[in-house]
Formats: sequence, structure tokens, C-alpha cells
Amino acid sequence: GFSRVAFIFVALFLGHSTAQDGCSECQAQIEEQMDFWTNVTSVEELLESLDEECSTKYQNHPKKVSICDDIAAIAVQIPPGLFKGLETLAWPIPLGVCATIGKCETVCCDDSNIPEQIHLSLPGMGVSAMGVSWVTLNEGPQTSVEFRVSGSNSSMINIGDTTTYKWGSWIGTIHRAMMTDLSASTKYDYRVGDGSIMSEWISFTTLPSSDMFKDNDLSINFAVIGDMGYGNKSNATIANLITLVDNGELDVVIHTGDVGYADGFMPHWDVFLNKVQSIASRIPYMVVPGNHELWYNFSAYKHRFMMPGVDLNYDATLTSGSGDNMYYEWGLPGLVHFLAANSETAIDTANFGEIQEEWMDNVLSQTNNNRDETPWSLAHFHRPLYCSNDGECNGDDGLAVILRKQGEAMFNDYHVDLIIEAHIHSYERSYPMANGSATQFDYNAPNAPVYVIQGSSGNRENNPNFPTDVAEWSAAHSSNIGFGMLAISRTQMDFTYYTSDMEGPQVTDQFTITK
Repeated sequence: GFSRVAFIFVALFLGHSTAQDGCSECQAQIEEQMDFWTNVTSVEELLESLDEECSTKYQNHPKKVSICDDIAAIAVQIPPGLFKGLETLAWPIPLGVCATIGKCETVCCDDSNIPEQIHLSLPGMGVSAMGVSWVTLNEGPQTSVEFRVSGSNSSMINIGDTTTYKWGSWIGTIHRAMMTDLSASTKYDYRVGDGSIMSEWISFTTLPSSDMFKDNDLSINFAVIGDMGYGNKSNATIANLITLVDNGELDVVIHTGDVGYADGFMPHWDVFLNKVQSIASRIPYMVVPGNHELWYNFSAYKHRFMMPGVDLNYDATLTSGSGDNMYYEWGLPGLVHFLAANSETAIDTANFGEIQEEWMDNVLSQTNNNRDETPWSLAHFHRPLYCSNDGECNGDDGLAVILRKQGEAMFNDYHVDLIIEAHIHSYERSYPMANGSATQFDYNAPNAPVYVIQGSSGNRENNPNFPTDVAEWSAAHSSNIGFGMLAISRTQMDFTYYTSDMEGPQVTDQFTITK
């Protein structure tokens, strides 16, 4: 039905009330309005229905009429581009609607203040520090991380800071801290909390330093995931990744947008970040924004993560970018540099934007001039420049065309080796390609970027099948739910796509890029 479109109107344009009295009354009214919202199929019908039904049903209830009037007033303001996909929101109704308009609070967690949603992240181009973030209901006397070399009796304590946001009536405290002066390739134990209420001890191993890559054929393993939600569709992918972490076979996760599919209902962020905690608390889990994070101008995404550049009190020479998780650079000196870009806008369209484009050009130029030291240059962002099974990439005026015009010349000129994307709920790899055509049909010392779409890690919107005919640049594709594994050494990159399976992942595609 059309009911979720009406709820989108409320969420994006009503503003945020601070009043929390009336939660039960709000939910009761939404239940009543569901009867006629569900049956309408257009904005015009919605407005007509609201006018008729509200004036009849609620003529003696001014507050209820006011809610109807507010929805009708903003219904005509919705940008046309937001209509696609509005029916797929997974809000619990009516709570989600009433939380969005500020009538019902939603809390992150219980009042024990035991840390949850613990999440590691790299600080940029370096391995001597590790960021950590977590969530509690209340702020507590301090925000601290205690850490030590595994097995040692001597530990360090660093003090961090807190942040929060109120959009979606979410109540919680987000903590951020940095573990510093770490040695390369060393196992550490850490715990986080307020100094008295602390998490359990958790272990992670720092990544190698640049000299270690030059002395041997050492490789680092990155999981490549995208469009992975909080619901059951991601269970097999997450289970497979947990096993890889348990076995010491996974070093870093790259989640290329659509992180959790909360879509403005803030408790779903809490569900997702707890669901991946057993991965993200033990290895760095790096993210970029997708279109499903756009709610309230990406407010939840900007606050809940600690990507490079967020903690500017640390060594700012390790990264550059927006400073609010939207775009940044990171990597391992001596091996690989990642440009983490933002392809999104707050109105669900594709755009790098002039400021980011200038930053991208500068970063990619510097990276290309430093290939003797760090041989590989990679980029990752949410929306694809090319794809075979979605209309967004077709024609001369699609959203993908915008990104091609803004970014492809840079990727070609600065010899980016691999571009990782998502958004399309499938896996697809290209041959090396430029300006819409394959430049070669193997991966031996490619003379143009290789594109990999990996947006199939499990979400409520499902994965579409591929068309019968695909362009010659499309080398392989799969609609199975799965994840990628990217093993990088100084001389080659090995990419394997796995179909996720609770019994163990199944190899679906493999290729190797050589220098």
C-alpha cells in the first residue's frame, strides 16, 4: 500500500518535537490512519483521503486533526526521486512513525551502562594506533580505553570523548577513544567503559609496518561487503566472517555503504552494530555512506562511527578528508592506499561534489607519485559507475553518468588499480576498462581500473537476477548473497567472491591482478 510513503513525508519534513508525552496516543492514531493510508495509491489520493477522513473522524480532536494537517502540508514537498523504494522501509509501525515525529523515545540499550556495539577502526595511513567506539545509555564519569600487549600485566589508559544525536528520538551515548603508540604485528588486549563499568577484555592484532611488506611476500586479507542489513538475510554472511576472524584469516572489513539498513529507525542501528560486534571489535571495520544512511542528512552515520579524521587530536597527518566519516583516506604504508569517497546526497542522488572532487584529485595524485613506496591504489564508494543489471547505470542521463563525469578521468589518469562499489544487490567484476570499454581481457598489469560491484551481502530488498545480455566489459557476475575476500601483497591482488552459507562459504568467482 501507500502508507509508507505517508510515513516518509512525516519523517523528512515534519521536524523534530521534543515532547515525549503522548506516545501511546500517537501510536493509537497511527493505527487508525493505517486503515485509509494503506488503500491509497498516489499523492493526490492521499491528500484527498486525509482531508475527508481526518475532518470526519477527528472533528472533535484538534490534536489528531493537526497531525493530519501536518502530513498533508508536507506531502506536496517530497522530491520525486525519493518515491522509488519507499515501500521497503522496515519500520515497526506505528512506533517508527511516532519516534520520527518526536512522540516516542527509542533507547539504545538498558541502563546497566555495559558497553555494547564495540567497533575498531584504523586512523588513516598507519598502524601505530587503533580507534574504538561503543555505545551506552548514559554518559558515565569518563570515557576510557584500557589496553596492553597481550599477556602483559602493564596497561595504558587513554581518555576519549562522547557524542550523541536526537534525531528519530534516539536516546544513547556514543563513546570514542584512541589506542596509541602501538607496535606493528602485535597482539593487544583492550577493554572500554567509564573506568568502573567496563567491557570484557577483547583482543586484536595490529597490522604490519611498511618494512615488513618489503622484506617478504606478506599479504593482508580484506573482506569486501556492501548493502548488508540488520535482518536475517545477512546471517550467513556475518557467520562466515566471524569464522574467518576466529581462524585468523581476516584482517580488515570494508563495508561499502548501506550499513545496516536502519532507514531512520534508530534502534535498527543498535541491532546491526551489536550483530557485527564480534567482527568489528576484533578487526578494523571501515565504512563509507550509502543511500540508506541519508536520513536527517546522514546524522546517525556521522555520529556512530570513528573513521579516519574524526579524532583530530590524534596525528592528522595520517589522513585527510571531511572529518565526519563521509570521506577520508586510509591504508597500509608499503602496501596499499585506499580513497574512501562519498557518492551520496541527502536526497538520494549520486554526486561527489566539487569540494570532494578537488580533494580526490589531490589525494590520488599524491598516491600515484608514491607508488615506489606504496604500490597499490584503490578506491571504494557506494554507487557504481558501471553495472549490468540496474537501470541506474543505463542511458546517457542516469545517476551513474554523473559519477563518471566527475570521477572517471581521475581514476584513469592516476592509475587507480581497483574500484570497489556496491548499491546494486549483486556481484559483478569488470575487465580493466576506461570510458565504457574494456581495455584488455586479462588482469596482467592492467592499463586501466578494474571495477568490482559487491552489494550482495544480505538485505531485505533481495538480489535481482542478471539480464541475458551483458556488455563485453562484464567479466563475471552473481546474484547470490555473499562477500568478497581481497588478499593484497606487493606484487598481486587476489579477489575471491564467496556465496554465503551457514555450512561454510562457497567459492563463486576468482581473479588475480598482477603488477
